[in-house]
Amino acid sequence: MKKLVFVIALACLLAAVEARAQALTIVSTDPPQGAVSVPLSKKVVFKLNKGLPPFGTQFADKFLWSPEDSTQLSTFGHDCESTGPCAPPPLVLIFFTLDHTPNTDFSFIAYGVVADDGSRMERPFVLNYTTAPTHGTRRISGTVAFGARGVITRTAQRLQMEAALRRTFTRVQPRREGTAQSPSLRPGLSPAETPATTLRLAASSQDDDLNRTVVLLMDAYTLEATEWTVRAAAVPDETGTFTFNGVRDGTYWPVAINFATEDGETIGSYGFYDADGDFEPDSLSVNGDQTDIDLDLFGLRPFTAQENLALATLRAEAEAPGQRLIKIQAVGDFLSTAVFADGTAMNWRYTFYDPSQNQVTVVDVAPINLSVTTRTPFPAETTQAALPPGLIGSNTALQIAEQNGGQAFRNQYGADVPVFMQAGDLDLAFRPLPPRLFWQVNYISGFTDPREELIVFIDLETGAVLDGVFVGTEEEAERPGTSRLFQNAPNPFTDVTTLRFDMAGPGLASLRVYNAIGQEVAVLVDGYRAAGPQAVAWNAAGLPAGVYFYRLDVAGATQTRAMIRH
Repeated sequence: MKKLVFVIALACLLAAVEARAQALTIVSTDPPQGAVSVPLSKKVVFKLNKGLPPFGTQFADKFLWSPEDSTQLSTFGHDCESTGPCAPPPLVLIFFTLDHTPNTDFSFIAYGVVADDGSRMERPFVLNYTTAPTHGTRRISGTVAFGARGVITRTAQRLQMEAALRRTFTRVQPRREGTAQSPSLRPGLSPAETPATTLRLAASSQDDDLNRTVVLLMDAYTLEATEWTVRAAAVPDETGTFTFNGVRDGTYWPVAINFATEDGETIGSYGFYDADGDFEPDSLSVNGDQTDIDLDLFGLRPFTAQENLALATLRAEAEAPGQRLIKIQAVGDFLSTAVFADGTAMNWRYTFYDPSQNQVTVVDVAPINLSVTTRTPFPAETTQAALPPGLIGSNTALQIAEQNGGQAFRNQYGADVPVFMQAGDLDLAFRPLPPRLFWQVNYISGFTDPREELIVFIDLETGAVLDGVFVGTEEEAERPGTSRLFQNAPNPFTDVTTLRFDMAGPGLASLRVYNAIGQEVAVLVDGYRAAGPQAVAWNAAGLPAGVYFYRLDVAGATQTRAMIRH
């Protein structure tokens, strides 16, 4: 079994090292594994071999259970083993008070819980029980192993199948207010206070570790399902062998997931039952014991903007035929690059506009997620030109950007500087003169001051590098010699956007961001600035979607603009 590695300060005692070497495990449960006739109103309790921190432990988002639609959560929390006053840790019990439906099989999966001494679970834990008087009589066994990573050709059909997996793993987590200063985590929180969260997606760079794997028997595996149900769960041993006991007759879809890291929140690889070898999920009909059910785990890889453009178009046209593609954007996470060095990304966003219905359709495509939303257009979107069928790829565009300053920028600020890409007839304050369709490749030195940016514009059809200019309004053009505040770009934006202004002369400047009710949420500039164009990147991760206002104060004059965060 692979052991966790801890960085220990030189002054730590040997005894402390030995104490941390033992992994956190779940030693018993109530109800026990395989229990039948479990009471409908049941507090499901997990006993640990180590204590948890007294308050603020984010344990609940490390547990999931299924079927969620057959339970109602009253309280959850962690407590002492006795009913008397709690001594300092250990708080060795975790509980979920659930109202169950009758004659239903339930599964709990837990991974990533952290003990008071900092140690974590090395392997997932599963609990299967039923409110019915008996379990099934069938046995399913097989092996799970890592397949060839990153060599799978993604088809529209396969990607539709993958989209459903994300919907399966919905967790419940405590309120963020439940910290060490708030004892509300014990004895429990109301489900009304527990927002839902989903497992995140990781690139396929983690070590292959079967100890992080869970095998699931699911009731279906198609995109059309709005909620998935896990009928049983199993943890394979160190050799990858897994066994399900007490399975009922029926049809199941065996699926394996492998957590990318020890935090239990990120899927790095997954696999499914593929009896005919066509790399499409196959169902398993059970009316007797089943052996040799083999599953290969495949890493989730990034892809270029073109690889799933046809699928995005297909899904958009299902909402409204005849839409035109007006924008492609790589979507990244907080403090991370949206685009990898080969021009691929884990999430591409495709924006379509239908003039006949005055509707925008946004299709987000990721390796295990495909989502479609519709909305009314923003004014600039109604006039944006359609992207040509033969647009140059994101990989080619990034290569061009690298050769035109991008590589030098990386050499100056580090190879892992965040890079963002978007394509179209983009409504930017700093852009090539219209009418041009272009890729914008944006390098950012970081998200803390001082920061620098490099923006490379590339013609969408020819690959030529284009000059960018500030494009102001007519009113601004009539006031030469004044400082000007431009529209942020991109707008609307997901997490990161760039705010630009022009200093007519050197002096003090203030650039601040406010929410819709006038509360200040960020100070981006507060000090002396030289004359000329200025650019500041703002990362709004952690803030809710909505309208924000940014205000520039220079030489006693104030200018304000609005921006929209999705």
